[in-house]
Amino acid sequence: MMRLSDRALFASCVGVLALLVVGSVGCSQKYITPAAGVSMNELMHETDAYQRQLSIEQAEREKGTDRQIAKTLAIQPAAGFPAHVVVARLQSSGYTNRYTTAYGHGRYSVVTTRDVEPADAVTKLGNLPFMAQVSPMSRMVLPEELEGMMDLRQGAATLRADLLLIYTLDTRFRVKDHDVGPLNWIVLGNLRNQEAMVTTTASAAFLDVRTGYVYGTAEHTAQTNKKASIWGSRDAIDDARQKTEAEAFTGMVEALQGTWTGIVETYHPGLSSWRPSWLKRGFEPDVETLRGIETIMRGC
Repeated sequence: MMRLSDRALFASCVGVLALLVVGSVGCSQKYITPAAGVSMNELMHETDAYQRQLSIEQAEREKGTDRQIAKTLAIQPAAGFPAHVVVARLQSSGYTNRYTTAYGHGRYSVVTTRDVEPADAVTKLGNLPFMAQVSPMSRMVLPEELEGMMDLRQGAATLRADLLLIYTLDTRFRVKDHDVGPLNWIVLGNLRNQEAMVTTTASAAFLDVRTGYVYGTAEHTAQTNKKASIWGSRDAIDDARQKTEAEAFTGMVEALQGTWTGIVETYHPGLSSWRPSWLKRGFEPDVETLRGIETIMRGC
């Protein structure tokens, strides 16, 4: 039978042990992963107010074509060139990281300030040929409740844009063989000698502000794979996130150059006289070719 003095000693030891456990947990640094990107495909193919106005008769005239597919095919490009482009970064509703808080809520939110995007990549995007102006999306022209693509197109129209460039950064963390989802804790003290990976996929699309027509898309994935013990602090793990997201964005801009070249070649009416010779020679113009043509056309 335990004596009173033994009980007191036992209780004292238990108390000290509890303090040690609480202290060790309290001192462990934790990192909360940022929210995810958005489904670009879902937003681009939604049935918004404009698409609902497309006539059923027009769809029915498309023989052998599903009505919903016909409605999508009925959306036509209407942008002029050189084009004024408004750029918007979309993330899931309520998105935040250590340095940035997105605007709006609902089906998605919009990051209206430059975050991880490298300055040289942003400059390269803004210097593409046949872009008259490139502007960031402003929260001043957006509602707080963001439900569909029409909200973005309306905001871009207020800014007198021809095209809307939307993109999202979807970042995922993986420790050993465990996927750490968005808005989950990573306890940094438990990561010794384990493989850790950060993966970011940057996805983008050009849309017609007037009609919602999708001109083209681009995507790039970047990955950082190191020992998790390097993540000794919240700053270290967030630096890995920022680096991976910056690399993904830069790669996406590189891919967008090819996308934009194809858009201009296909839809700029002023290039119609150049196309026959390109087709005859099997030539595919690049950014520099279009920049030279743009200079020639401006001099005419």
